[in-house]
Amino acid sequence: QASARPRSRSRSATGSLAWTGARLRTAMETTAAAPSTAPTNMETTAAAPSEAPTAMEITAAAPSVAPTVIEAAPVPSAAELLEAACAAAWAKARASPDEPLSWTNVLSAAEKVGDLAQIREAYTELLRRYPLCYGFWSKLAKLEGERGDHDAALAVFERGVAAVGQSTELWCAYTAAFAAARPDDVDGARSLHERAVLASGGCAQGHPVWEALERFEHACAPADPVAVLAAQWRALGKPLREAEAVLARALALARASPAATVEAAWLSADERVAFESEMALVALGAARASASAAADAAAKEGAPAAAGEGE
Repeated sequence: QASARPRSRSRSATGSLAWTGARLRTAMETTAAAPSTAPTNMETTAAAPSEAPTAMEITAAAPSVAPTVIEAAPVPSAAELLEAACAAAWAKARASPDEPLSWTNVLSAAEKVGDLAQIREAYTELLRRYPLCYGFWSKLAKLEGERGDHDAALAVFERGVAAVGQSTELWCAYTAAFAAARPDDVDGARSLHERAVLASGGCAQGHPVWEALERFEHACAPADPVAVLAAQWRALGKPLREAEAVLARALALARASPAATVEAAWLSADERVAFESEMALVALGAARASASAAADAAAKEGAPAAAGEGE
């Protein structure tokens, strides 16, 4: 019996090992025969499509598109800018024709452009609305004269003095322009000066036209002051603000001229009386000044003598 027990345990162990080996072989065969349902990470990565392509891949795959070229707007020239500003000034002036500044802006813009036709039109519109602006008459006449058209310049002056005949500045500019344009027409120049003193020489500010007449007569006959004296005496009959200056020039010229010249310059008996009265006042003033000086000198000389007698 003792020998039978170990043999029984051996058979049992041998059967157990055989059973275990059979199960292992069956499991291995099952594993080898079954399809793989869980791929490895490497297989998944290799098989799966790339969901996020790289920038290089996108650039390579995209079709070639020509870039859009935006052309820059042409830059206007300085002349085009001036013309645009002039057109804008005209539009504004026509929209508000009763605004003087609008027309002066038009004139300024037209002068910058240099278009003579526009400049003339601007002056015409401005002076049609504001004819008393004598300075613009002179400027327009100067414009015509600078172009060499002296007849046109004198015509502008004629229109100007017809519109504002009291302007001594306009008359003086007119007479000067006439002398420059027609230097040989002495009678015409003298006639124009006479018109000037009649139109604007009777007011308090009328001395410029009288002075212009004096200069004209002196230029005509430098050695014969009769006409100059005559103009001065006529001027003294007006309520001029500069009457004292006119009188001083007249007296100085009369004293330096022969008596016959002075008498020839007098236009009437009243003017002769006025001149003689003025000369008498001058002589009386000089006599009084001389007597006063002599009295002062005598007083200074007598002061020391009186002091000595007192001692």
